[in-house]
Amino acid sequence: MKRVLIGILLFVVCVYGGVWLAVAGMKQRYIAGNWPDNLGTLAGVAQRYPDMEMNAAATTLTKLTTNLGVSTMPLVKQTSADYDAIKEPLNTYFRAQLARVGDQLQPPPVNVAAYLAQHDAQLNAIRDHVVSAGPIRWTQHFKLGHDAPLPNLLGLMTLTKLFTARALAKGANHDAAAWDDLHAIWLLDRELWNRPELISQLIALAGTRMVNASAAKMPLPVAPWFHEVQAFDYDHNFAGSYQAEAWMINNAPRPPAQRPFFDACALDAVETMRRWTTDLAIAKNCGISPMQKMDIASWNVLARVAVPNLSGAWQRFGRFRAELEATDKILAMRRGETPSPATRCSDGTWSVSALGLKFSKDIAVPDPGIKYPLAYQR
Repeated sequence: MKRVLIGILLFVVCVYGGVWLAVAGMKQRYIAGNWPDNLGTLAGVAQRYPDMEMNAAATTLTKLTTNLGVSTMPLVKQTSADYDAIKEPLNTYFRAQLARVGDQLQPPPVNVAAYLAQHDAQLNAIRDHVVSAGPIRWTQHFKLGHDAPLPNLLGLMTLTKLFTARALAKGANHDAAAWDDLHAIWLLDRELWNRPELISQLIALAGTRMVNASAAKMPLPVAPWFHEVQAFDYDHNFAGSYQAEAWMINNAPRPPAQRPFFDACALDAVETMRRWTTDLAIAKNCGISPMQKMDIASWNVLARVAVPNLSGAWQRFGRFRAELEATDKILAMRRGETPSPATRCSDGTWSVSALGLKFSKDIAVPDPGIKYPLAYQR
């Protein structure tokens, strides 16, 4: 009996030691892997996102939005009753305007127009502050991983919808001040694009898609600040957020007794995310199939639970590549120019004629999402 127990103990020790050796080999191979778009290895991620506290400009914004009845204070998620009453009509209005081919705009419904008029002073104060106060910086402590603080993304998204609807309403009246409302959205989104969390970048992506689609319908001439929207390096930041998510998975706390297995699961997830992100980033597809999911190893039960299906995010991002080109070409055509049919998309082409333009394929967007037109008709 004693020999059996010793044999079992030796077997457990050998298995445990073998797992440790396997994990050590995985660390050596996977952590040193280079990510796309010159992002480097996982070891340098934390240095890219230094600790940061909420600045005075952000604090002032939280006070101004309180006057509007919308909270942008982190961890405080609330809206006023009068906003809640027009929330659905507001969504229906801006979605319908942005989904329509062409540059014709309709005025908002009566209740939405009344809300915007009633809160005109508060919206002006918020817009003017965002445009003039400098960067709006929110608290950032990346090394805390999934416990790190986040901006009030719901409140910022509410502001985005309000300013989008107001810009479209002004555009319907050929009011060039519509560009100023879009500018405020972009400045808030630009700070989110530079954050590490994928959720922050998804909110930034949603807002910037609205800005870009709205710009195609705004009164000419184009506001100078909009060139930054068209030139921003979205690919680098978006792929960087996946690398940051991988860093957080790799550095998440583990139960000490189960550490080798947890380490193996985390490292396998990290490498799978790196290869998957690299494939999608290098391909430069604008149409990404929902079937292009991460192929997580069958034994990695933890990653199958912990790693979400991220293909929907890449679908939106891939389509955004084509949407940026669409707005650039539409604005050129509205100025009386003939836009180039050139494209960065590796899976499609643009056809351009005197009557309009169109992308060669229909690119799906996962629900809930708006299919901003990849076409234009005079």
